[in-house]
Amino acid sequence: MEKCSSAITCNALTAVGLFTGSVTVAVGIALRHPALAIGGTCLAMTALAGIILLSVRTWITDVSAERCQLQLAARDLDTERTRYVAAQAALQEERGRMRADLASIQTQTRQELEREREALRQEFDDRRAELIRETFEEAVRMVRAGLLDTPEPRGTVVRFPAQGHPAERDRVRGRDVIR
Repeated sequence: MEKCSSAITCNALTAVGLFTGSVTVAVGIALRHPALAIGGTCLAMTALAGIILLSVRTWITDVSAERCQLQLAARDLDTERTRYVAAQAALQEERGRMRADLASIQTQTRQELEREREALRQEFDDRRAELIRETFEEAVRMVRAGLLDTPEPRGTVVRFPAQGHPAERDRVRGRDVIR
C-alpha cells in the first residue's frame, strides 16, 4: 500500500518522539531528576500511542486485499462479459444462417409445389379431354345405333269428361262462390 505524505510525516514524528522520550528518560535517570524522567516517559508513551493509533488506522483502512479481490472479480466479470458477447454474436450468426436456410427451403418448396400443381393441372386437362372425347365417341355410337331417337308413343291418353274451370262447376252445382 502506498502511504500518503501525511502518514509518512506522522510516522517520522512518532519515531522522533519515541527517540526523544527515551533519551529524556535516560538523561533524567542519569541526573537523578525525576521530573525530567517523568516528562520523557510521557513523551515516549505519547509516541507509542501514536504508533499504535497509526497501526490501527492502517489495519482498518488497508483495503489492498479487498482491492485484489475486486480486481479478480472484475477480471472474471470481464471474461464472462466477453464470453456472453461472443455467445450473442454466435447466436445471431446462427439465427441468420437458419433464416437464410429457411428462406431457401421455402423457395424450393414453392417451386416444387408450382411444378406439381402444373403437372396435376396438365394431368387433369388431359384426363378431362380424354373423358370428353370418350363421351362424344359414345354419343356418336348411340346416335348411330339409334338409341337416342325418340320412341313412338305406345299408349293413348284417356280424357275425363266435363273437365272445365272450377268456377263454372261451382255455379252449376248451385253455389255462387268463386274461389
